[in-house]
Amino acid sequence: MGIPVTEFERQAVGSRARKSALSLRPLLALTLLLGVAEGCAKKEKAASATGGEAAAAAGWWGADSTQLALDPGAFSRSTEITNTWLPLKPGLRMTYEGTSVNDEGEVIERKMQINVTDLTKMIGGVRSIVSWDLDWSEGQVVEAELACFAQDDSGNVWLMGEYPEEYDDGNGVVTANPAWFHGLEGSVAGILFPGRPEVGSPSFSQGWAPAVGYSDRGRVDSLGVRNCVPVDCYEDVLVLAESSGDEAGMEQLKYFARGVGNIRVHWRGTNDKEHHAFTLTKIEMLDAKGLAEIRASALALDKRGIAGNKMYAQTSPVKGPGAGSR
Repeated sequence: MGIPVTEFERQAVGSRARKSALSLRPLLALTLLLGVAEGCAKKEKAASATGGEAAAAAGWWGADSTQLALDPGAFSRSTEITNTWLPLKPGLRMTYEGTSVNDEGEVIERKMQINVTDLTKMIGGVRSIVSWDLDWSEGQVVEAELACFAQDDSGNVWLMGEYPEEYDDGNGVVTANPAWFHGLEGSVAGILFPGRPEVGSPSFSQGWAPAVGYSDRGRVDSLGVRNCVPVDCYEDVLVLAESSGDEAGMEQLKYFARGVGNIRVHWRGTNDKEHHAFTLTKIEMLDAKGLAEIRASALALDKRGIAGNKMYAQTSPVKGPGAGSR
């Protein structure tokens, strides 16, 4: 795209590894749940014609996969992400370290970071909180992203859309920015994490974006798991199993601890060749200075997105603190 990144990002940008499917929207990478969240059944409706028809054509959505229409009236405090399994408070920084396997079969060192800002963005009539996320490969930033989340009145955390920038060749310019946002080009928001997760509930959509090939689905795999990561050991961990329409025979497992969020990411399935494996290595609450720094970086990324991506240019600009929840 030829759009320069910020000085902070420029110093770290390097050769790009193959893009991970990791949605850490955990933190972040973020689901229309049937039969899991209390009160969802009465809100069920078909997806928009464009998104629904595209999904059906792809053959990925099963009979239990009817989408919920996004109801702005069900988001009275949309920017307060208080779900016990995925709390996202402004100033929260979560750092993950691990490995993956590249196209040549080499194990590479990876790092991901989630930075929850105090910025918001209006999407589909719902004000969403903005996260500024970074992805490193072999010590160099290969992607920066704005991810938008909102919590409905049943406690479901929705993934509303994403604007990523991918970097290559160490030249400090954007090489790709495949954005998607609810309501644009057939994209439909999904529930990243359900308000009341139960083992055995039907699988759910975490979003549908035919323009960029995003079709992630999740299901509650297990509860009551004990798991230790560098930060701490946790009891009663919940595991989500996630997959997508073009990745048959492979799943990504995400481990969530109460009051903390995503603590581990692992892989499962004979067809998985990338073997993404991450653990939570650090949790921080940024002070006023740190929050101002991530706010500035997110605003810069928002500005570049408006200038360099036609879809993103159709969205409402990011707003600063005090914009309200609606």
